Order: sequence, then structure tokens, then C-alpha cells
Amino acid sequence: MKKIKCDVCGFKMLPQKELLYEVRETLGFAEALTSCTKTFEAMDCPRCGHQVVFGVRMARVQALGRME
Repeated sequence: MKKIKCDVCGFKMLPQKELLYEVRETLGFAEALTSCTKTFEAMDCPRCGHQVVFGVRMARVQALGRME
């Protein structure tokens, strides 16, 4: 995995699966009606505690059966 860097203290760390959590983008009322909320991967910096957001989680798409 690629190391990520904290924007506040500059500490470089490897994302650890057990420390990752989901963050959702906050939208205004008009935006909420017209677009989907984005979900990101995030982790807290072990040195300063700042939230480091680094990856977009994509929604899973399931293929439909063929229509005949």
C-alpha cells in the first residue's frame, strides 16, 4: 500500500485496515436533491489526531440478468 501523509503534521503512515472508517460528504439541500453523497476512506493521524481522508469508496454495481 501507498503511504499517506497528514496535512497538519506531515507524518507519513501506512493505512491500517482496522483503523479505517467511512466519511460521507455533507451536502446542502439543493445538492442533496440533485446528486449522490460521496463516501470516502479516512483514518486519524496517530501523531496529531487529524482526520486524513484519502480514498473514494465507489458503490457496488450488480449486473442484471439478460432480458429476452
